[in-house]
Amino acid sequence: MGAMSFPKLAVDSTAVDYWTAYFGPYGKIWVRDISRKVKACVDQSLGRKSASSGLYPVKALGKCIQPDGVVLEGVVRAPSGDMLFRASFDHGGTVTAFEIA
Repeated sequence: MGAMSFPKLAVDSTAVDYWTAYFGPYGKIWVRDISRKVKACVDQSLGRKSASSGLYPVKALGKCIQPDGVVLEGVVRAPSGDMLFRASFDHGGTVTAFEIA
C-alpha cells in the first residue's frame, strides 16, 4: 500500500455535532467511531483470539473518503511499541483491507 501519508484531521465533539446536524444520517457515517472493528483486526493480525479484542488502545490519525469506501490510518499502542495501521472499509463499514506497518 505504500507510505502512510493522508492529511491528519482531528474530529472533536463540535465537528461530530456539525456534520450530523448538517447531513443527518449521512454525516453521522462520516464521523462514526469504528475503532471496535479496527481493534478486532489488530488482535487478529497479532495472533490473538477475537475474545481478547480491545487489549491495545487504537487511535485514529487520519482518514480519506474514496469513491468505494474509507481508508483510516492510525496508531496501535502495544506493549512491544507503537505500530501504525491502515484499514480500508466499504461504505457499509465492512473491513476490506487491513495492514500494520
